[in-house]
Amino acid sequence: MCKPIPCFFGTIESKGIIFSKSPGGHTVIQGGLDLRNTGITRLPHNLVVTGALILSGCPINELPNGLHVYEYLDLKDTPVRTLPSDLIVGNGIFLENSCLMELTDGLSINDSLDLENTRIKTLPNNLNIGGYLNIKGTRITTIPDSLRVGSHLLLDIDKITNNIAGLTVDRDDIFIDNTVKNGRSRSDIDYLDQKITIFAVLLSGEIKISLGGFFGTETEFSKLGMPKKISHIVRECVNKLTNHNSFQ
Repeated sequence: MCKPIPCFFGTIESKGIIFSKSPGGHTVIQGGLDLRNTGITRLPHNLVVTGALILSGCPINELPNGLHVYEYLDLKDTPVRTLPSDLIVGNGIFLENSCLMELTDGLSINDSLDLENTRIKTLPNNLNIGGYLNIKGTRITTIPDSLRVGSHLLLDIDKITNNIAGLTVDRDDIFIDNTVKNGRSRSDIDYLDQKITIFAVLLSGEIKISLGGFFGTETEFSKLGMPKKISHIVRECVNKLTNHNSFQ
């Protein structure tokens, strides 16, 4: 015998979650709503969650119209394929290992957008991400000229064919007798992976440098006081990117 599909209102009532109805017909949840692995397949239209909405592991195929989440939206490990055009999320959207196929043009997210291991093939035009953007493990091969990213861009450098130039180096190559060049102690950069990927990327007409936890302009990078070898690699990436784009 098949198990009945959980009802949204029945589920939140069983969890002791109080909701209200606004005069405009919105269902309002005060605070966060954690529905992970509950089996929920559908949410009511015009749902307002004043905290975070967690749906990871739920068999939900699509989100309702009029969804407003004040904090973050967690859609990891769900079969969601698209996001509604009227979706409002105050912080980040996390879609790792979901079935997401596409995003709408002009999408703007205040915080981070994590698309790791999704099925998406392209990023939309004028995508604006206030935090980090993670496209590792996706089918994305090009970066739109209009892309804006606030804090970091995580990607598989070997997959991207435009607007990027990078190198992968062995971390220990910058050490001499356990002392980093320029007097920096080894412990200062031991947080980096053994293999360090350094790249320069062109985003909305501005070149950004990525190295470990750093993501910013070359001028900002120069203030870190990194070893000369690293600075030389960064300059090489910038030159390669600049020269390549000048001939396009």
